[in-house]
Amino acid sequence: MKTRVGHVTAILGRWRLMIVIAVAIGGYVLASFGGLVLTAYQLNQRESSLQGEVKELQLENEQLETAIRQLSTDEALEKLAREELGWTKPGETGIVVVPKDANADRSAREAASKRRDDLPIWRRWWDLFFGS
Repeated sequence: MKTRVGHVTAILGRWRLMIVIAVAIGGYVLASFGGLVLTAYQLNQRESSLQGEVKELQLENEQLETAIRQLSTDEALEKLAREELGWTKPGETGIVVVPKDANADRSAREAASKRRDDLPIWRRWWDLFFGS
């Protein structure tokens, strides 16, 4: 009887070993498959993103081609040169509007401040309360 029990125990031990090996192999296969599924998902997301960028670039390209066609006429080029670059035809007089210079304002304020600093203190107080 002991032999038979030992034989049964040996068979059960082998089955346990085979089950453990089968579970380990199955786990490895599932983990590998899961990694592949995740990679495929990420690639699909990237593809969608790139397709959106391609559509945006195609639209921008079409707009630029339209602008090129519009600017390829002599009238459009002349208008652009006059409005954007301030060019004039021979015999015309161009007018340039110079914006107010912020640095000039600052320099004037600094000069006035220096003149005020040269005044006696009583005069500065007088100007402060009663104006100059």
